[in-house]
Order: sequence, then C-alpha cells, then structure tokens
Amino acid sequence: MKTHDASIGFVFALAGPAAVGAASALAHDAAVVAERALYVPAVVLAVTALMLPALYVAGAYVGVAPPARVFAIVGARALVDLGIVLCGIAPAVGFLVLTSEQRWAGSVMAAGALALAMLVALRTLAAGLVAATEQRSGRLAWLMAGWAIVGGGIGAHLFTRLVGA
Repeated sequence: MKTHDASIGFVFALAGPAAVGAASALAHDAAVVAERALYVPAVVLAVTALMLPALYVAGAYVGVAPPARVFAIVGARALVDLGIVLCGIAPAVGFLVLTSEQRWAGSVMAAGALALAMLVALRTLAAGLVAATEQRSGRLAWLMAGWAIVGGGIGAHLFTRLVGA
C-alpha cells in the first residue's frame, strides 16, 4: 500500500463508523450526535485492537498465521472495507432514523449497520488470510468462526454499554 492509499484508508476506517454513529442520533440533540459520532468509532477501534492480535496469536499457535506484515495489511484492508460500507450506509441510517417515530430506532439501525459492515470486514479478512496462508486446512475456518463469535460478543457488549438503546 502506498502512503497516500493508507492515509485515505485510515480516513474511511474512522469516517464510516463516525458517520453511522452521527446518523443514528439525528433524532436527538447535537450533544448526542457528537457523542455517538465518537462512541461508534471507539467501539470499532477497541474491538479491532483487542481481537486482531488475538487472531494472529491463535493462528500462529495452530500453524495457519501468515507473516506478521501480511497479517497487518490484511487487517487494515478489512478495517477500510468496514469503513467504506459504513460510509455508504450512513445516509440510509440517517433517513430511517429521521422518519421513524421511535427514538430507539437509531441504536437498532446503527447496530444493524455495524453488523453488516463487520460481516464484510470478516469476509475481507478471511479471504486475505486464505490467500496468504499456504495451508488450506479447516483449522483457519474454525479459528475464524470462533474468533468472529467472540469478537461479535465483545463488540455488542461495548456497543450497548456506550451507545445504549
């Protein structure tokens, strides 16, 4: 990745979650919009910081981890894809929040958008790791499945604690 590409990717990785967080709070006052624009990226970055190293260590333990540099590049691509998906879905979240009569709709829409984006990021991560790993065993698939379940649980817990209903 070139430096310019990496900086644009970093912008997407942060802007997407911030946009969805802000869009999910449009039915509230400006303070809540700003709060969610900070909390949703915080959740994404916290789960990434907690779970990517764990995946690498577990992959190295079972013998399916690629070199660390390749793993970092694949992880960064997955985070960028997550941000791009969230940038694309944020206007729809905002529209649904503004047209809903329920004040809790924003949290549900943001959670759904994050779940969709996490699946896309998981696919990018899995495809990159499969391409970078010489062994084509089921160990990587089982490892990714367990890792995704644990990461999803941690993300859901952080989201409900920070963003709430």
